[in-house]
Amino acid sequence: MIKGSRNATIVPHGKHLQIEPTAITFDDIEANMKYIQTLVVRNLSTYAKRIRCEVPKSAEFRVVTENEIGIAPGLSVSIDVEFLTRKPYDYVDKLVITAEDFRYEVELCAKAPCAAITFDTVVDFGAIVTRRIHQREVILRNEGSRAATFDFISPSRALKPNPPSGKIGPAGSSEDVKRVKLELTQETPGTVHELVQLNLHGLSSLVPANRTVDVHAQCVDQTLQVYKDGQVISSLDFGNLYHGLTKTLRVELVNDGPTSCGFSASVLEAHEGDGMAATAGTLPGASSPSETVEKAQQPLSVTPFAGTVPAFGCVPLEFTFAPPVFKEGQGFLCNRSPERHSARHEFAGKIESEELNLALPLKLLGTAVLPALKVSPDMLQFGQCPVNHRRDIVLRISNAAQNMPLDFEIPRVPHMSIQPMRGKLAPLQNTNVVVSFTPKALGKFAQDLIIKYCSSLYSHTMRCVGEAPALGEKPVPVKGLERTGRDFDPEHIYVNQDQLNLPPRTRNLQSLTKIMKEDLERNQNSSDALDSIMLDLPEPTPYSLSPSAMQEHVRNKQRYNKMLKESRLRRKARLQEEQHPTEPIDIFYEDDVNMGMMPGSGLKSPRYNVDDIPIDRLHLERALDDDSAARGVTGHRYMHDENKLIKKKYKAGPTTQAEVRECSASLENWQLGLISVGPGVLDFGNVYVKSTVVKSFSVFNDLPQAILVAMQYDAEELSRSTPTSQ
Repeated sequence: MIKGSRNATIVPHGKHLQIEPTAITFDDIEANMKYIQTLVVRNLSTYAKRIRCEVPKSAEFRVVTENEIGIAPGLSVSIDVEFLTRKPYDYVDKLVITAEDFRYEVELCAKAPCAAITFDTVVDFGAIVTRRIHQREVILRNEGSRAATFDFISPSRALKPNPPSGKIGPAGSSEDVKRVKLELTQETPGTVHELVQLNLHGLSSLVPANRTVDVHAQCVDQTLQVYKDGQVISSLDFGNLYHGLTKTLRVELVNDGPTSCGFSASVLEAHEGDGMAATAGTLPGASSPSETVEKAQQPLSVTPFAGTVPAFGCVPLEFTFAPPVFKEGQGFLCNRSPERHSARHEFAGKIESEELNLALPLKLLGTAVLPALKVSPDMLQFGQCPVNHRRDIVLRISNAAQNMPLDFEIPRVPHMSIQPMRGKLAPLQNTNVVVSFTPKALGKFAQDLIIKYCSSLYSHTMRCVGEAPALGEKPVPVKGLERTGRDFDPEHIYVNQDQLNLPPRTRNLQSLTKIMKEDLERNQNSSDALDSIMLDLPEPTPYSLSPSAMQEHVRNKQRYNKMLKESRLRRKARLQEEQHPTEPIDIFYEDDVNMGMMPGSGLKSPRYNVDDIPIDRLHLERALDDDSAARGVTGHRYMHDENKLIKKKYKAGPTTQAEVRECSASLENWQLGLISVGPGVLDFGNVYVKSTVVKSFSVFNDLPQAILVAMQYDAEELSRSTPTSQ
């Protein structure tokens, strides 16, 4: 440890003396008044310094000190600078302080009473929009003791100061700050760089009176655009939608400009939208949200009605298409065709912005269709079934729509079981539903089976009739190890409704309207249904006395109407042929040009004879009477249908020795020809996410031996296909 050490200050060479302040200014001087300011000189070095002061040249400044002053290390001396004048004016001089290796000039300034204006010399508008007025403020602040005046001179008409001139009061008054707005309007995009001249009066003579304000701006065009899935759109198509359902499409309203702007959105009728498109050059009246609220009954709406789009941002808009539930108030159930119904809706969306003077049209399209559910048969007649037994009828449900799926659901009905109770049908797809009548008590049962479809918005009611006249023996289920796979599946007892022996009042009755609407020439057995209707009439009528005669009358009327139509068509065709006779066709080429070729000279006359055509066998992939190819066990040609589900499944692999031997043997070409697989292409169509579409791929084995078929699925979407081998 070193004793007697002390902290040392390292001073750069040439900066051993410190002078404060670096400049002396006398503000607001008056005549015959002395002003004094003190100047401090400090020695920062480690040895003594001797300084010398060179007095100012002006008589108004006087330095009160000795000519040479010694300053010990670390100490300081004070020098008084006095100012005295008889005439207030602006004076400038300097005081020079020197040492051995040091020289410093202290600026001396005396100012008469004047104004001192301060402001920002650069005004940056940033990114602005063309054809709009943009404003920025220039704040002029007076820090002097006298008032001042200003005058702006703009270099172009696009830049206007407001106010262009004015007066600023002295510091401390209520008018010592003046705010001037610079208004910039640019018609074309580009960069703006202007210098606005500012003339100030009442300042000191030591500062310039003319100054400039540097104005910068970047002008761009701004508009609103509608985007969907990253693309600009001018129309929005909702496609086909069932009556009663709702479909919402989301689009984005994008602002590509540097400023936020408000907008209002509405949906108008198609003819109102045409008028808006015709006046797209001028901004129509802005639509208020109440305009859309008043038309809330229309099937298409938009939310939100109004809002603000931020700069370089976007706002989501949701257009909702919701056609009302269709109510069929008139017509016949027997000849209704809902698949032909189609209601086209065309609307004009309008997005307006008053700030941008913009009206953006958007064409909105949508088609409302009816769900077409077909059910066969019209009525379920189970007949007589003892208690604890069952009767089954296959109900066929079809979707007649060509491009719209349809869902259905069948609620529970007492004494009946339904399998499946719900499902979804692809376009033009049908499915079988097994309706089982399982009475739990004696008596007659007449209940309604309701089929709800299209999200339970529509329903189809079927009449179910059955009777339990006696108690039946309850079957004892197989239990334990003796139970096989067939014991888990119910044993169906299907009913043929056409062969039921029922009294007239319990038959599958048809309505008189359906009989009149049908073609009786194709249905010769409809007299039974007609008899049943006539027997149910409370009072006898001329029709009920001879129902077969009435049916014959209806049949004759249809034949007579058909004969009248055909005769009228033949008469019109004959009249048209008489007015415009057709030229006869020269099939023997008798009017051809004579080229000097005589008949019998080697060429036969071009007369066609059917008998001369050689008999050729029918061209098929394999003729029916062709014995050249190998024949299988059945000899049938199996037709593969992808929509036909094969319920019967075989074992996943060979279990016996004979099956193992046959499946392990290699097949020859003629044996492979007797194995038919198909279809060649499975078209699943459009499939919704997280949904299942089932198609059938079948293999037909016409060999007298067993084969093993194994499937390999490369795609993950087909991993649920079963079975993998049979």
